[in-house]
Amino acid sequence: MSKVTMLVGIPASGKSSFAASEDAVWLSSDNLREELLGDRQDQTQHAFIFAEMLNRTRQYLKEGKEVIYDATNLSKKRRKNLLSQIKATEKECIVFVCELEEILQRDKQREFSVGEETILRMIKQFNCPSYDE
Repeated sequence: MSKVTMLVGIPASGKSSFAASEDAVWLSSDNLREELLGDRQDQTQHAFIFAEMLNRTRQYLKEGKEVIYDATNLSKKRRKNLLSQIKATEKECIVFVCELEEILQRDKQREFSVGEETILRMIKQFNCPSYDE
């Protein structure tokens, strides 16, 4: 059965830790930046990275595999657009929510910190997912 699980959350909310522990193909925008651009923090090729994530998601689903789609996925419009392009038997969304203090503390301990300013900006951009997506 093909299944895609979309992870949604602010950086340092636990998405990648969860994905790494699951028995599924894990597609991460950060990991793709590292693989394809040599720098997981390189934000200059956003469209390229997400087109590649979509292509790989489609390919793995076509092979009948379960895929975890790991990115912040904060925008309803972008989530809905992406999900409309994916053919899967099952689609699910897991939202990661933490207290701000916890996220900021975790971010400081990460090898690749995004910083408080970025986290606060992303919180303002966050749209909670709904079933109609």
